[in-house]
Amino acid sequence: MMEERIAQLEALCQAASEGPWSWIEPDRGELGSIEPDICKFGIEANYYPVAGEAPTEDDARFITEARTALPELLAEVRRLREEKSRLWAFVDEVAEMAERDNTVDIFIQELRRGVSR
Repeated sequence: MMEERIAQLEALCQAASEGPWSWIEPDRGELGSIEPDICKFGIEANYYPVAGEAPTEDDARFITEARTALPELLAEVRRLREEKSRLWAFVDEVAEMAERDNTVDIFIQELRRGVSR
C-alpha cells in the first residue's frame, strides 16, 4: 500500500464519527440503522428500484466492524513498516561491517537479494 493511500485512509478514519458503531434493529419496521445515526436504511420496500437491495446481516456487521477495524489495520501497517525499516538498517549495518572486513557471508548476500525492501 502506498504511503499516500494510507494517509488518505487515516484521514477518512479521523473525519468519521467516533466508533465503535453498532447495528440496531428498530421496532418501526425499518431494517436497521447505525448508532449513532450514521446512515438510515429506511424500510426495505423502499430499496428497489431506487437504492438497490436492503443490507444483509453481513453488510451490517461489515459496516459496524469497519469503523474500528480500519484504524487498527492502518496502525499495524505503520508498525510493520517501521519494524521493516529498522530490520533493514540492521542488515545494512552488518553487511557494511562484513564488506569492510572482507568477510561477506553468503547469507547476507542472499538476504539482500531475496528480500524486497
